Amino acid sequence: APDAISRCAEEIGVELHAVPVQLAPKVRRVADYTLRMIRGLPIVDYYPEMLSFVHNLVRVRKFDLIEFEGSGGGTFFSALSDLPYRPRTVLVFYDVMWQWWKREYIASRNLVSLARWLSYRIWEPHFVRQADCCVFLSEVDAQTVSSVVKPNQTLVVPLGIQTTAFDKTPLPDEPEVLFVGSFNHLPNIQAVKWLITEIWPVLKKRIPLAHLTIIGRNPSDEIIKLAKSARVSLFADVPDVQPYYKQARVVIVPIKTGGGIRMKILEAFAAARPIVTTQIGAEGLPIVPNEHALFANSVEEIIEALSRVLTDRQFAERLAVNGRALVEREFDWPIIASKLQKTFYPE
Repeated sequence: APDAISRCAEEIGVELHAVPVQLAPKVRRVADYTLRMIRGLPIVDYYPEMLSFVHNLVRVRKFDLIEFEGSGGGTFFSALSDLPYRPRTVLVFYDVMWQWWKREYIASRNLVSLARWLSYRIWEPHFVRQADCCVFLSEVDAQTVSSVVKPNQTLVVPLGIQTTAFDKTPLPDEPEVLFVGSFNHLPNIQAVKWLITEIWPVLKKRIPLAHLTIIGRNPSDEIIKLAKSARVSLFADVPDVQPYYKQARVVIVPIKTGGGIRMKILEAFAAARPIVTTQIGAEGLPIVPNEHALFANSVEEIIEALSRVLTDRQFAERLAVNGRALVEREFDWPIIASKLQKTFYPE
């Protein structure tokens, strides 16, 4: 909630500015993006109001370091031109978007995905050259970018999670399968459709008592209808996911596109729940197959993996214990914060 964010920022001494953005009609946005592309300008994450605000702010105030969140934040480098001082700049990659849209195009052959792939492929390397330091969530993302353009400085800092906020509870005996994900995110939409229409019917034939629960923000009417027809439980916009993790015997992450680090996997590890995921779903995480989670990329492989976790309690418990230990060791917020502090404020 905006008020809660404002209070939190005030408590920790952060100055927060909300910049109203006027979203133009779709036809106007397409025309603007096309014109910018013809003129050789970036079309990624372009908001004139934000650009104007940053331009004015850096001329009124002097900053030692400016961090732009998301690779599309590189569009704001133009606001720093002709400054009388030279702040250090950090560009944070939550995803390597050209890789993200390349995968989406290969999967869908959609021309819009192709245009986005080519646009990001041009502009992300350009932004990398302008930044003093690029921060990546994983070594995989860092290597993907470095294979095309060498950053001036590279830092790998994964997303973190407050592991102590998740209770370690025993695995239930019931064959409960859980999927978690926001439906504002295209890879999650694709994953849940694949899960409901192709994976779930096969698993139900093998394990008739199995039950699937889907948790997500803003499900479309299509997803709601799919879940209802498959007799799958769908809960939208839940205030707390922990009760659903406690009920789950296994968490499934059947992601086939996208990039970055999946917070749903870190959450499931923190909740001490076994995970079945694709290799792309686990990309960038130091997961050892059959030790922390099970990797499965086809319907047949996913069915075998789910069946094993749902029927072999000892194996499921071992995955759960190892997954929790992994996030405690590598992804707890104090560990992440310490790494960032040493980089930005070296002794």
